[in-house]
Amino acid sequence: MASNSSIIPLLLPEDELLCPICQTLLKNPVTIPCGHNFCMTCISKHWKLAFASIFCPYCRREFPSKPVLKTNTVLCAIMEHVGKVFPTSEIVLVPDEKPICNICEEGRELSAVKTCVTCLASFCSVHATPHTTSQALAKHCMCTPVSDIKDLLCKKHSKVLEVFCMNHGAAICWQCTAKHPKCNICSVEEMRTDWKAAIEPVATEAQDRKKATSELLEALNTMSEGIKNAAVKMTEDMQLCFEALMNTINHAQDRAISFIEAEKMEALQKTEKQKERLDDHLLSISLLMDKIDECINNDSYFNFLLPLPLLPAEVGQLQDVQLDGQAVERMILDIQQLNSSLESQLSTMLQRREEI
Repeated sequence: MASNSSIIPLLLPEDELLCPICQTLLKNPVTIPCGHNFCMTCISKHWKLAFASIFCPYCRREFPSKPVLKTNTVLCAIMEHVGKVFPTSEIVLVPDEKPICNICEEGRELSAVKTCVTCLASFCSVHATPHTTSQALAKHCMCTPVSDIKDLLCKKHSKVLEVFCMNHGAAICWQCTAKHPKCNICSVEEMRTDWKAAIEPVATEAQDRKKATSELLEALNTMSEGIKNAAVKMTEDMQLCFEALMNTINHAQDRAISFIEAEKMEALQKTEKQKERLDDHLLSISLLMDKIDECINNDSYFNFLLPLPLLPAEVGQLQDVQLDGQAVERMILDIQQLNSSLESQLSTMLQRREEI
């Protein structure tokens, strides 16, 4: 807002240069005993309308009597400088489309917070105070601020629309009731009271339902967490079961393979013994053939006196050594049947669970 040449930040915070009542730059500023600053006109009007007690509109501090208002000359000098830095055209407090207070000084109006149907005027938060503090004004009909007071008046008689015709569903003034002799009519205030009485149980029921729904949602969230935790526990248990089953299968597999390995070792030992026997026989034959060659090559006169070499006993037929294929085949068949049975049982179990 302020230019770089402004000295205001060196003197006061910018929010202290605004009147708490009209929310614009202070005009003819005065300082009241509690230390807060106001426009002379704004605070004077406020205290003029205050029937019950005299208090500061900003901090609500009460004073035993109306303070004497004197212009704060130092603040006046500051505001004179501020007026040059902050052009009035830049200060826009109330948009045109919002209802404004009918009591505020022209050009410095605040937004209206209530409209009094009895007074036919709209008031800002400050000027609406008498209607809440004065017993004389307590019975006035206050409503949400309206942009145009004429909307509350009969277009024909310019009277307040205080009556509601039930038959025509329209608000009328008392003068218009002459044209509704047979209609069921009542005051707008009664309609407002009845409507408020009718909506209160609905609001209470809505609040109760909101609370109940919130509780149900909380219970549902708790239920969801329980489901998640239970699913985690079930998954862990299921994994342990299948791990145990896999361990059993792996253990059986190891035993079956060990059986085949043992059969292999036993069969190889038998073949190794036969091989050793054949190797020994082959060595004996080789030695015998060497002696035979020696005899054949002996051309002495009495070679016939040499002993004839004797053939060793025949080795006989090889012993047929085979793995116990039948035992392995029976084992494989049993495993296949077990696998088929297990697969069928698991399928039936899971299908039954899905049907549930």
